[in-house]
Amino acid sequence: MTKKCPVCGYENADDAVYCESCGAKLAAPASGQGPSLPQGPALGAPQAPQQEGAGQSPPPPEGKIKCPVCGFENEPGTEFCKNCGAKLSVAVAPSKPAASLVLPSGEEIEITSLPRVFGRSDFLRLQHSEYISRKHFEISFENGKYYIVDVGSTNGTSVNHVKVLSKTEIKNGDLIELAGMVSLTFKAP
Repeated sequence: MTKKCPVCGYENADDAVYCESCGAKLAAPASGQGPSLPQGPALGAPQAPQQEGAGQSPPPPEGKIKCPVCGFENEPGTEFCKNCGAKLSVAVAPSKPAASLVLPSGEEIEITSLPRVFGRSDFLRLQHSEYISRKHFEISFENGKYYIVDVGSTNGTSVNHVKVLSKTEIKNGDLIELAGMVSLTFKAP
Protein backbone atom coordinates (compact mmCIF):
# COMPACT_ATOMS: atom_id res chain seq x y z
CA MET A 1 0.00 0.00 0.00
CA THR A 2 1.25 3.51 -0.73
CA LYS A 3 0.53 7.11 0.30
CA LYS A 4 -0.13 9.61 -2.46
CA CYS A 5 1.45 13.04 -1.97
CA PRO A 6 -1.21 15.77 -1.84
CA VAL A 7 1.22 18.25 -3.45
CA CYS A 8 2.92 16.41 -6.33
CA GLY A 9 0.96 13.13 -6.55
CA TYR A 10 4.03 10.91 -6.02
CA GLU A 11 3.26 7.44 -4.64
CA ASN A 12 5.28 7.03 -1.41
CA ALA A 13 5.88 4.02 0.82
CA ASP A 14 3.07 3.55 3.34
CA ASP A 15 5.40 4.32 6.28
CA ALA A 16 6.69 7.60 4.77
CA VAL A 17 6.02 10.78 6.76
CA TYR A 18 7.29 13.13 4.04
CA CYS A 19 7.11 12.85 0.25
CA GLU A 20 10.27 11.33 -1.24
CA SER A 21 9.83 13.46 -4.36
CA CYS A 22 8.98 16.97 -3.11
CA GLY A 23 9.43 16.78 0.69
CA ALA A 24 5.82 17.72 1.53
CA LYS A 25 4.37 16.35 4.78
CA LEU A 26 2.11 13.37 4.14
CA ALA A 27 -1.11 12.65 6.00
CA ALA A 28 -0.70 10.46 9.07
CA PRO A 29 -2.18 6.92 8.93
CA ALA A 30 -5.83 6.74 10.01
CA SER A 31 -4.87 4.92 13.21
CA GLY A 32 -2.71 7.89 14.23
CA GLN A 33 0.21 5.53 14.66
CA GLY A 34 2.82 6.99 12.29
CA PRO A 35 6.53 6.67 12.75
CA SER A 36 7.76 8.55 15.78
CA LEU A 37 10.01 11.54 15.33
CA PRO A 38 13.25 11.56 17.28
CA GLN A 39 13.18 13.28 20.66
CA GLY A 40 15.96 15.60 21.74
CA PRO A 41 17.05 19.22 21.71
CA ALA A 42 15.49 21.60 19.24
CA LEU A 43 17.40 22.24 16.04
CA GLY A 44 19.97 24.95 16.59
CA ALA A 45 19.85 24.60 20.39
CA PRO A 46 23.31 24.64 22.00
CA GLN A 47 24.52 21.25 23.08
CA ALA A 48 27.23 20.31 25.53
CA PRO A 49 30.43 19.13 23.83
CA GLN A 50 30.90 15.36 23.84
CA GLN A 51 34.07 13.40 24.31
CA GLU A 52 35.43 11.85 21.14
CA GLY A 53 33.49 8.68 20.34
CA ALA A 54 30.95 9.27 23.12
CA GLY A 55 27.31 9.25 22.11
CA GLN A 56 28.11 8.83 18.43
CA SER A 57 25.96 6.43 16.52
CA PRO A 58 27.60 3.88 14.23
CA PRO A 59 27.62 4.64 10.52
CA PRO A 60 24.54 3.48 8.58
CA PRO A 61 24.63 0.06 6.91
CA GLU A 62 26.30 0.01 3.49
CA GLY A 63 24.16 1.75 0.88
CA LYS A 64 21.90 3.52 3.40
CA ILE A 65 21.83 7.33 3.57
CA LYS A 66 21.87 8.69 7.12
CA CYS A 67 19.80 11.84 7.65
CA PRO A 68 21.99 14.68 8.98
CA VAL A 69 19.05 16.06 11.01
CA CYS A 70 17.44 13.07 12.73
CA GLY A 71 19.83 10.17 12.00
CA PHE A 72 17.19 8.02 10.28
CA GLU A 73 18.68 5.50 7.81
CA ASN A 74 17.07 6.02 4.40
CA GLU A 75 17.18 3.81 1.32
CA PRO A 76 19.66 4.70 -1.45
CA GLY A 77 18.26 7.16 -3.99
CA THR A 78 15.97 8.84 -1.42
CA GLU A 79 16.09 12.63 -1.76
CA PHE A 80 14.18 13.52 1.43
CA CYS A 81 14.34 11.79 4.84
CA LYS A 82 11.34 9.49 5.31
CA ASN A 83 11.29 10.34 9.02
CA CYS A 84 11.75 14.13 9.27
CA GLY A 85 11.56 15.39 5.65
CA ALA A 86 15.03 16.96 5.61
CA LYS A 87 16.81 17.10 2.24
CA LEU A 88 19.47 14.41 2.13
CA SER A 89 22.95 15.06 0.78
CA VAL A 90 23.88 12.09 -1.37
CA ALA A 91 27.50 11.05 -0.93
CA VAL A 92 29.50 9.91 -3.91
CA ALA A 93 29.70 6.12 -3.83
CA PRO A 94 32.89 5.09 -2.00
CA SER A 95 33.69 2.39 -4.57
CA LYS A 96 33.89 5.04 -7.29
CA PRO A 97 36.58 7.75 -7.27
CA ALA A 98 35.22 11.17 -6.43
CA ALA A 99 34.98 13.87 -9.05
CA SER A 100 37.15 16.97 -8.71
CA LEU A 101 37.75 20.48 -9.98
CA VAL A 102 41.25 21.11 -11.31
CA LEU A 103 42.56 24.61 -10.70
CA PRO A 104 44.89 26.39 -13.16
CA SER A 105 47.84 25.45 -10.89
CA GLY A 106 46.98 21.76 -11.29
CA GLU A 107 45.76 21.53 -7.69
CA GLU A 108 42.51 19.54 -7.34
CA ILE A 109 39.49 20.23 -5.17
CA GLU A 110 37.92 16.83 -4.52
CA ILE A 111 34.12 16.70 -4.53
CA THR A 112 33.32 14.30 -1.71
CA SER A 113 29.55 14.73 -1.45
CA LEU A 114 26.84 15.79 -3.85
CA PRO A 115 25.02 18.01 -4.42
CA ARG A 116 27.64 20.63 -3.49
CA VAL A 117 27.52 24.40 -3.84
CA PHE A 118 30.79 26.17 -4.60
CA GLY A 119 31.55 29.83 -4.04
CA ARG A 120 34.21 32.43 -3.40
CA SER A 121 35.55 30.77 -0.24
CA ASP A 122 36.50 27.67 -2.27
CA PHE A 123 38.71 29.72 -4.62
CA LEU A 124 40.25 32.50 -2.46
CA ARG A 125 43.78 31.45 -3.47
CA LEU A 126 43.03 32.21 -7.14
CA GLN A 127 43.54 35.49 -8.96
CA HIS A 128 40.21 37.25 -9.64
CA SER A 129 38.38 35.33 -6.87
CA GLU A 130 36.67 38.62 -5.95
CA TYR A 131 34.48 38.20 -9.06
CA ILE A 132 33.17 34.84 -7.82
CA SER A 133 29.90 35.03 -5.89
CA ARG A 134 29.58 33.77 -2.31
CA LYS A 135 27.37 30.99 -3.70
CA HIS A 136 28.23 30.65 -7.38
CA PHE A 137 27.39 27.19 -8.76
CA GLU A 138 26.23 23.74 -7.72
CA ILE A 139 27.39 20.34 -8.96
CA SER A 140 25.06 17.37 -8.58
CA PHE A 141 24.99 13.72 -9.64
CA GLU A 142 21.75 12.20 -10.94
CA ASN A 143 21.06 9.00 -12.85
CA GLY A 144 24.75 8.36 -13.46
CA LYS A 145 25.50 11.86 -14.80
CA TYR A 146 27.07 14.99 -13.34
CA TYR A 147 25.29 18.34 -13.66
CA ILE A 148 26.15 21.97 -12.99
CA VAL A 149 23.78 24.89 -12.38
CA ASP A 150 24.52 28.55 -11.69
CA VAL A 151 22.86 29.39 -8.37
CA GLY A 152 22.25 33.08 -9.09
CA SER A 153 25.83 34.29 -9.28
CA THR A 154 26.42 37.92 -10.19
CA ASN A 155 28.93 37.27 -12.99
CA GLY A 156 27.80 33.93 -14.41
CA THR A 157 29.07 30.40 -15.04
CA SER A 158 29.99 28.87 -18.42
CA VAL A 159 30.82 25.33 -19.53
CA ASN A 160 33.04 25.03 -22.59
CA HIS A 161 32.42 28.75 -23.35
CA VAL A 162 28.60 28.36 -23.23
CA LYS A 163 26.76 30.28 -20.48
CA VAL A 164 24.94 28.00 -18.02
CA LEU A 165 21.28 29.11 -18.02
CA SER A 166 19.79 25.94 -16.50
CA LYS A 167 20.96 22.58 -15.17
CA THR A 168 23.63 21.42 -17.66
CA GLU A 169 25.34 18.04 -17.93
CA ILE A 170 29.11 18.13 -17.43
CA LYS A 171 31.64 15.48 -18.36
CA ASN A 172 35.26 14.68 -17.65
CA GLY A 173 37.51 17.35 -19.16
CA ASP A 174 34.85 20.07 -19.46
CA LEU A 175 36.06 23.63 -18.91
CA ILE A 176 34.10 25.53 -16.23
CA GLU A 177 34.50 29.32 -16.31
CA LEU A 178 33.46 31.52 -13.42
CA ALA A 179 32.76 35.21 -14.02
CA GLY A 180 34.60 34.90 -17.35
CA MET A 181 37.89 35.13 -15.43
CA VAL A 182 38.50 31.91 -13.51
CA SER A 183 38.87 28.61 -15.39
CA LEU A 184 38.52 25.17 -13.81
CA THR A 185 38.55 21.73 -15.40
CA PHE A 186 35.98 19.16 -14.31
CA LYS A 187 37.51 15.74 -13.69
CA ALA A 188 35.28 12.70 -13.29
CA PRO A 189 35.86 8.94 -13.35
